[in-house]
Amino acid sequence: MGREETKRPGESYADPDSGGTGEVVLAAERKPGPDVSVNVTNVAGKGGERGSATIWTVALMALVLTVAMAIAFAGMARVARHRVQGAADLSALAAARLAFANPDQSCVKAGSVAVENGGAVTRCSVTDDGIAEIEVEMNAALPLKGRVTVVARSRAGPVHVIDPGG
Repeated sequence: MGREETKRPGESYADPDSGGTGEVVLAAERKPGPDVSVNVTNVAGKGGERGSATIWTVALMALVLTVAMAIAFAGMARVARHRVQGAADLSALAAARLAFANPDQSCVKAGSVAVENGGAVTRCSVTDDGIAEIEVEMNAALPLKGRVTVVARSRAGPVHVIDPGG
């Protein structure tokens, strides 16, 4: 009959006489010849999916990076908004403090406080009741937008104490 084959792991080779079909034969069945090569793709049986985990990992990393950058850009815009609002609040408090003592200098003081905080007063009004209304603008550099002007408004005035006794 035929000879008995012993299948041992790791001894599968591509048959050079198979006409390029990549037929896998055992070493015991191999015909002698000069061109014996190992065909790893067909032995493993996973030729089309090799490296797909790398593609998914790169895609996931790109998604995470995009979300992180969006959060960072939103944070930068929020910081600029808080900075200009803080400058407006402090300027309004400075103007309200001088509203009764020296009304002519209250807007001047508000302007100097705004400049110290990196902004500029664009509108200032002080009423006879001592209420100061201030508008401050500040330039900020934001990614993807470039230089933008951020504006904030604030009001400050005296505290009116109501006599609880009537």
